[in-house]
Amino acid sequence: MPPSSSTSSIPTLLTGADNDRGALIGALAFVEGVGIGAMGARELKTWIEEYLVRAGRMQRPVQVTEPMAGTLLLDTLNTVGAPPSATKALLDRILGRARSRVVFTLRGLITDPPEDGFLETATKSGRVQPLGIGTKVSWIARPQKEDSLSDVVLSLFAADILSNRNLYDQNLCVCDTCGRVSFRAKMMSRTGCREHNEGPAGVRPTSSRIT
Repeated sequence: MPPSSSTSSIPTLLTGADNDRGALIGALAFVEGVGIGAMGARELKTWIEEYLVRAGRMQRPVQVTEPMAGTLLLDTLNTVGAPPSATKALLDRILGRARSRVVFTLRGLITDPPEDGFLETATKSGRVQPLGIGTKVSWIARPQKEDSLSDVVLSLFAADILSNRNLYDQNLCVCDTCGRVSFRAKMMSRTGCREHNEGPAGVRPTSSRIT
C-alpha cells in the first residue's frame, strides 16, 4: 500500500502546530508501514519520492543502506512484479533494522529524564536545519543521499520534534510491544498503543541512562 493511501493507518496526530507536519506524516508512514508489513519495494520507492524528493527535503538517492543490514541499489527494486527472493530478504532486513533503530531512539524521548542526544546529532550533521518564518524558527529535514535509512527517518522526526517539542514531551507514546509511535498519552500509557494499552496513562518510564 503506497504511503499516500495509508494515512488512515497513521496514529492520530495532534492539532495546534502552525508549521508543516509533512515530515512527521512521512516518518510515521515509514514506522507504521514497516511495522504492519505494508512497506515493500514499490511502497519504499513511493515513500522516498513523496516524502523526500518531491517535498524538496532530499535529492533522489540511488541506494538505501543501514548499518548491520546492508546496502541495496534502488534500481534493483523493480516496481513491476515481486523482487527476487534475495533482494526481498535484504530489503526486509534493511527496513526492519532501520525501524528498530528509529523506535529505540524515540523511546529515549519518553524516559525520565529524556534521552534526546540524537536531536543535537541531527542538527550538527546538517540533517536538520533551522528555517526562520517571521519571529518563529521552524526546522526542516535535510538528509543526504548517503545517510542510512534510519538517519533519514530520524531527521524527519527531529525536524518536527524541534518545532513542536512540547507536544512530544506531553503526548508521545512508543509501544514496548509493537513499536508503534502515537500521540495519545492522556488516554494510554507512554509505552503502549491502542492494541497494547497497559499501565497508567501519561507516566514516563525511568531512563536507563547512567548518571
